[in-house]
Amino acid sequence: MLKKLGVFIFLILLSGCSHINNTSNMPTISINDTHEFEVTIADSNEERMSGLQHVSDLKNNEGMWFVFDAPQVLSFWMKDTLISLDIIFVNENLEIINIAENVPPCREASPEQLFCESYFSDEPASYVLEINGGLSEELGILKGDVIKLLNFEDAV
Repeated sequence: MLKKLGVFIFLILLSGCSHINNTSNMPTISINDTHEFEVTIADSNEERMSGLQHVSDLKNNEGMWFVFDAPQVLSFWMKDTLISLDIIFVNENLEIINIAENVPPCREASPEQLFCESYFSDEPASYVLEINGGLSEELGILKGDVIKLLNFEDAV
């Protein structure tokens, strides 16, 4: 009986350790090996067009990773987005080329009012990371920082 109790306690302790070193299977972006964001991947035209529209809450460790077929000067807008975002433009070498910080939502009162400001990459970009508005400044994320893709094998 004591042996079974010892094994049971060991298993409970072991299961508790899995929370200490949480290895999520979600695609994850790492910036400078310091900041990690679990991301939803938008790699089709439909997914890229809808982006984070109508999302009312985004955790500080979450974001959306947009993937484009070829490097190009990219333009993003915030139509029907409910929260402020940082739009991080990334080149094909996975380096941040510029950041549109704390971009406000653009919710139109009627379909006749279709103007939402656009935000552009400074040079051709292959990717965009969107995270909560103001988080880039808070975390010290800057132009030139390097991104690593983690757990992307099954996601793309």
